Amino acid sequence: MERLRETRLFKLYSAGNPPFISKQDRNKEQEKDMSLVFEKIKKHGILDYVSAWYKKAADYIENTNIEAAFVSTNSIIQGEQIEPLWSYMFSKGIVINFAHRSFKWKNGLRNNAAVFVVIICFSKKPRSKKYIYDYADVSSEPLRLKVKNINCYLVDGENLIVKGTLNRLDVEDTPYAAMGNMPNDNKNLILTEEEKRLF
Repeated sequence: MERLRETRLFKLYSAGNPPFISKQDRNKEQEKDMSLVFEKIKKHGILDYVSAWYKKAADYIENTNIEAAFVSTNSIIQGEQIEPLWSYMFSKGIVINFAHRSFKWKNGLRNNAAVFVVIICFSKKPRSKKYIYDYADVSSEPLRLKVKNINCYLVDGENLIVKGTLNRLDVEDTPYAAMGNMPNDNKNLILTEEEKRLF
């Protein structure tokens, strides 16, 4: 009965999930899509393609009780993507009503997608009960946790965003690191066992 009463407050529209495309894998049309959707939002070039669906949904549900939920690449809740996407979402008054933390996507097909995803449900109107679904490992069944607030890191806490900086720590002789060890060159720096032996 309680569940039925709560669902009457929200309208749910179903749409297909966006494709899992990272910033490195976008084609020219998808680059245009991102520029069109994010227009004046700084740093949108670092976002995964799925972020466009989040922004469009946040704009669409303005002044409504509509909830939106997406299965998304888990990178939108990690690292440099947090600031441009979630600063915008929170500026629009978006609240996260339930979330599934990272788990391995199973699409039921023979060639299963090898991707780790999250599910995030959001709206302008907060639910009275919020839940995070946590996984002991990426293939286990979820454990449901009742929480007060779900932030953009999918934890129970304030809507704080850690912002990136190019300034290094104020420690003498601290070296500058621009990228760390990410092989972000279309896998040209990754060797097979055979290539390693030949090298």
